[in-house]
Amino acid sequence: MNTNQPKVSAEKLAKMLQQSILNEQRLNSELANANIKLAELNDELSAANEELAAFNEELTATNNELIDTNHKLTVSTDSLAKLNAELEQKVAERTAELHMAQAILTEERDELYHFFMQAPAGICVLGGPDLVFELVNPAYQKLLPKRKLLGRPIFEALPELKGQILKDILLNVYQTGEPFFVEELLIPVAEEDEGSLIDRYFSFNYTPRRNEKSEVDGIMVFVNEVTSIVASRTKIADREFWLKNLVDAAHYPLMILRGRDWVIELANQALVDLWDKTIESVMGHPLMEILPEIADQPFPMRLHQVYDTGIGYGEKEQIFHYNTAEGPAVKYVSYYYDPLFDRKGQVCGIIVSAEDITEKVRSRQLLEQSYQEMQAINEALGASNEEISAVNEELASINEELTDTQQILKYKVDELAASEARFRFLIQQAPVAIAVLRGRELLIDSANEMILKLWGKNRTVVGQTLANALPELEGQPFLKLLDEVFVSSKPHHGRETPALLEHNGEQRKSYFNFVYHPLMDMAGKTSDIIVVAVDVTEQVHDRKTLERAEEMLRFSVEAASAATWYMDAETREFVPSGRLKELFGFHADHQINYDDVLAQIPEAYQDTIHAAVQRSVLYGENYAVEHPVISYDGKHRWVRALGRLYEAHGSRNAHFSGLMIEITEEKQNEQRKNDFIAMVSHELKTPLTSLKGIVQLLNRKYRQQEDQFASNALEKAEMQVKKMTVMINGFLNVSRLESGKIHLDKKEFDLMDLLSETVEDMALTSPSHTILIADCPPVVLLADREKIGSVISNLLSNAVKYSPMGKVVQLNCECNEDEVTVAVIDEGMGIKQTDIDHLFSRYYRVETQHTQNISGFGIGLYLSAEIVAHHGGRIGVESELGKGSKFWFTLKLNN
Repeated sequence: MNTNQPKVSAEKLAKMLQQSILNEQRLNSELANANIKLAELNDELSAANEELAAFNEELTATNNELIDTNHKLTVSTDSLAKLNAELEQKVAERTAELHMAQAILTEERDELYHFFMQAPAGICVLGGPDLVFELVNPAYQKLLPKRKLLGRPIFEALPELKGQILKDILLNVYQTGEPFFVEELLIPVAEEDEGSLIDRYFSFNYTPRRNEKSEVDGIMVFVNEVTSIVASRTKIADREFWLKNLVDAAHYPLMILRGRDWVIELANQALVDLWDKTIESVMGHPLMEILPEIADQPFPMRLHQVYDTGIGYGEKEQIFHYNTAEGPAVKYVSYYYDPLFDRKGQVCGIIVSAEDITEKVRSRQLLEQSYQEMQAINEALGASNEEISAVNEELASINEELTDTQQILKYKVDELAASEARFRFLIQQAPVAIAVLRGRELLIDSANEMILKLWGKNRTVVGQTLANALPELEGQPFLKLLDEVFVSSKPHHGRETPALLEHNGEQRKSYFNFVYHPLMDMAGKTSDIIVVAVDVTEQVHDRKTLERAEEMLRFSVEAASAATWYMDAETREFVPSGRLKELFGFHADHQINYDDVLAQIPEAYQDTIHAAVQRSVLYGENYAVEHPVISYDGKHRWVRALGRLYEAHGSRNAHFSGLMIEITEEKQNEQRKNDFIAMVSHELKTPLTSLKGIVQLLNRKYRQQEDQFASNALEKAEMQVKKMTVMINGFLNVSRLESGKIHLDKKEFDLMDLLSETVEDMALTSPSHTILIADCPPVVLLADREKIGSVISNLLSNAVKYSPMGKVVQLNCECNEDEVTVAVIDEGMGIKQTDIDHLFSRYYRVETQHTQNISGFGIGLYLSAEIVAHHGGRIGVESELGKGSKFWFTLKLNN
C-alpha cells in the first residue's frame, strides 16, 4: 500500500465520481447535438447539390439564354464551395474538440480508477439490479483475499450475506437511491468459499450510482474493517472493569485519587468502611469535601508531597481523627501513597492503600501493660517460691505429725487457689480467646477480653450460663457439642467451623478454629470445660477468594500495596518499583540492578534466594521466599517475596516478575508470642516442680497411714502434674527451636539400647497394644540421646493413639553405608494424602470423626522433624487410608 497517496474521505470520493459521471454525460450530449447539426448540414449540402444539378440541366437547355444565370450559378457554386469548406472546417474542429473531451474524460476515468485502486479504503462498484462486482480495488480484495469477487453478483460471491441485514441495506439503497452509512457493523463472513464464518466489524458507505437519465444503475461501496478497533475498545473496557473489580476485591482499604483536587475515582468497600461512609457518597467527590476534618492532620501535606515530587510515601502507624454520626472518633492506620503518571511522566493521580491497625496498636499497648504486670507477678512468684521452700523444710521436720500434715494439706489447697488465680490471670493475658465453663450447665466462670470480643459481649456475661449469655447459639451445634464433651470427658476440636454470633444487634457469620477440652476433678470426672478459639474468618474468606482467583490476580491484589519487580529472563534486565527501592533503602530515583538488591540481603540467605530464582527462571517453579533485608540506609526488615516466570509472548521475552511485602511486624509479633509462651512455660515449671514434690510427699504419708482414698486421689493429681509438665516442656522446646536456642548434647550411644528402653517404657503405659522391635544391627550413633529418644517415643505414642486396641506396632531399623533408618509401622486408620503434606507443621492436627476425641496440640511431629533436621537427618511418612502408616527418620552414621 502506497502510504504517500493523499487520504480522501469516502464521501469526497463519491462526489468526485458522481461529478465525473455527469461531465461524461454532458460531453456525450454535446457530441450527440454536434452530430445532429452535422447531419443537418450534410442534408443541406445534398439539397444544394441537387439544385445545382437542376441548374446545370436548365443551363444546358437554355445555355445561350441564360448566360447571366450561368454567371450567377458560377458565383453560387463558388459560394457553396466556400460554405462547404467552412462547414467541413467547423465539423473537423468540432470533431477535434469532441476527441479532446473524450481524451480528457478517459484521462479523468483513468486517474479516478488509479485513485480507486490506490485508495487505502476498500472500494467496489456493484452494477445492475443483481449488484455485480464491476470494480474491486486491492484494499477491498485484501479484506477477502481468498474469495473471487470481480464479475460475480455479490450474493453469489458472498452467499453468507443473504441472511444478514446487509442484504436489506444494499437492496434499499438500490431501490430508493438513498445513500446509507453505518459504523462498526458486525458481519460474520468466511475467509474462503464454504469456510467457517468469522465475526468481523466494518464501517460502510453505500452511495447510489446514476446514469445519464438519473436512474440508479449501481452502488459505490466504501468500506473499512474496524475489527481491531472494536477489539481494542472492548479490551480497554475489560481492563477498566478488571481494575474496578481489582480495587473492589482488595481486602484492605484502597482508592485512586485523580488531579490536584484529589477526586475519588475508585474506592472499595474496605476504604469507605474505614471512614464510616458509603461508596455512593464518596465516588466522584474531592477527598477534602468528604473528609474536611483531616485538613489539620498530616494526610493532605503528604498527598501534596507525593503529587509534587512523584515519590511514594507511607507510614506504618498514624493516628486518624474522623467524624461519625455519633461524633468524633479515632483510629490508627498504616498507609502508603503511590503516584500515578500520565504518558508525559507527569503525576496525574495517587493510589492510596491503607490498613486499619487500631486493634493491633491497642493490643500492643495492652501487651506492654500486661508485660509490666507480669514482671510484678514474677517478683511475687519469687517470694512465693521462697515461702514454699520454707514450708518444705517445715514439712520434713514434722513429717510424723498428723496435725502438720493437715496444715500442709491446707497449704496445698491455698497453693492450688493461688495457682488457679495465676491460671485465671494467664487466661486473661493469653494472646488467644479463652473461656472456662463450669458444670454441665456451662456457667461462664472466666472469659478473657479476646473471647468476649469474638462473642460480641462484655463482662456482664460472666456468671451467666452460656445459653443465656449467647441465646443465638440455640439451633447451632455448639451447646450439644459442649454437653457431649462434658459427658464423655473427651476433647473436641473444630476447624473453620461457621458460627452466627450477635454483634451490636445484628447477627454476623464468622469462622473459628476451636478446642473444647474437659478439666477433671480429683475423682477423674469432668468439672469444667476450657474453650480456646481463634477467629479465622478472614483467613477462610481469603482462602476462598484465592481458590477462585487466578494466580496473576493474586499477585495483582497483593501488588496494590507491595513492592514489585520485573526481570528479563534472557537479558537479566531488572526493573524494580519505587516501593521495592524503599524497602532496600534506596531513593525512588536511584538506578539499581539485581546485584544491588542481592547485596542488601544477608549472605546466609543469598544462596537460597539465588537458587529459588534460578528454579523459577529455568523450571517455571513459583518463587516464594521470606528473608531479612539490611537496607542501604541501615534499617533491618523482614520481607516476603512472591513471583513466577511468564512465558515469552510475541516480541516480548520471557520474564520473571512478582511482588514483595514487608512482614517485619508479623515477624516481631511472632517473636513476641514465642517469648510469651517461653516465659509463661518457664514460670510455670517452678511451682509445678514444688507441687510435684508436695504431692509425692503426701502420697507417701497417706500410704503409710493406709488411707487408700487420699493415696489414689494424690496419684491422679501427680499424673495430671506430669501431663502438664510434658505439655509445658513441649511448648518450651517449640520456643527454643524457633528462637534458634535449642542445644544438642551429642554423645556416642548404642541405638539398640535406646530402642529397647523406649519400647519397655511404652509397654508399661500402653498395655492395650503389642509393640514389637525387630533385630537391629549394632549401631553406635553420635547424637543427643535424650532428644532422639523423644522422637522415637513420640512416633510410638502416635502409633498407639491412632490404632485400635489389640493391634500390633512394629519398630524396625535398617543400615546402609551412610545412614540408619528407624521406622514405626502401625495398623491404624491411615492418613489422607492431603494431610500428609502438613503433618510436620507446627500445631497441625488431622481432623476426622475418628480423631476428634484424641487429645494433643499438634507439636509432637513438628518437634520430631526439627530434632531430626538439626541432626542432619530426614523424616517422612508413608500411609494408606484404612490400612495403617509407616513413620520413619534417618540419622547419619558416626563413621
